[in-house]
Amino acid sequence: MICAAALVLLMDASGSVVHARQWPTLVEGHARAIASEEFVHLLRNGPVALAAVAFAEDAQPLVEWVVLRDADDARGFAYALRQTLRQGPPSLGIMSTNFPRAYREGLDQLAHAPCAAESKILDVVTDGVGPEPRDEVEEAVEAGVEVNVLLVQPQEDDVIYARERLRTPGGFVMVAETWGDFERAMRRKLLMEVAGR
Repeated sequence: MICAAALVLLMDASGSVVHARQWPTLVEGHARAIASEEFVHLLRNGPVALAAVAFAEDAQPLVEWVVLRDADDARGFAYALRQTLRQGPPSLGIMSTNFPRAYREGLDQLAHAPCAAESKILDVVTDGVGPEPRDEVEEAVEAGVEVNVLLVQPQEDDVIYARERLRTPGGFVMVAETWGDFERAMRRKLLMEVAGR
């Protein structure tokens, strides 16, 4: 099977997100972006495979791979994301943001994507910085994987760090100035990734 894109959603569940009680905001923003009319419209160009991973000090799958072909599939994935909230935030050693571990899990997930994807993407959302995933970024480049980053409420230095250390060449960094702006930014990011900008 050929897909237009395969994306792993890497979702920051570290202490800064969880302690600020923004984990539900992060999950709901992803869910609404995926179920949005604009995103569903892009599925007409070809199926999109999605998987979701939570990360902090460690990383773990939240929602396994699903191939989205229509609105029902998109709503189903959004529902699966929302269902994870019933268990509360993942317990992943929440005091740190371990990008190397997150990227490693994301690359491993992409290696087992359910379709041959025309584009392969690590879609990172975080509100902070952490250890540089240098080896993982290099591996992503070699594997033809694009890494894009959405920063929430970042400091100026965080944006510079993300542009220089977290994305791949050709990838992009976006900013949501507040958590209230996150859903809009996430939807825009997802549309850019699937539409190929």
